[in-house]
Amino acid sequence: KLIVDTGCNGELVIPRRFYDRRYGMEWIGNLGEEKDKVILANGTEVEVDRLYTRILWFEQEIEVLVWLVPNGEIKLGTGSLRDCKLEVDFANRIVRITHGE
Repeated sequence: KLIVDTGCNGELVIPRRFYDRRYGMEWIGNLGEEKDKVILANGTEVEVDRLYTRILWFEQEIEVLVWLVPNGEIKLGTGSLRDCKLEVDFANRIVRITHGE
């Protein structure tokens, strides 16, 4: 379960608890080694840790940039939606992402 955040231009935003527990993810890079400044929806600028991981995306394993945030939900940013079509069926609570259409 994740949130598609069209206000986020990153690829993947993950709360720190997922890094700490691993959840089967392999991290590329070291925590604290690289940081990015991001502006949150409320206008606050914060510094976040930047790492990379590999995910299965449309049946291909790809490397994605991950911003680790202190808390919140997993968010898929618009950086991951390049070459994708995003459809929202609000009435039926369905979000569909297709690739290369």
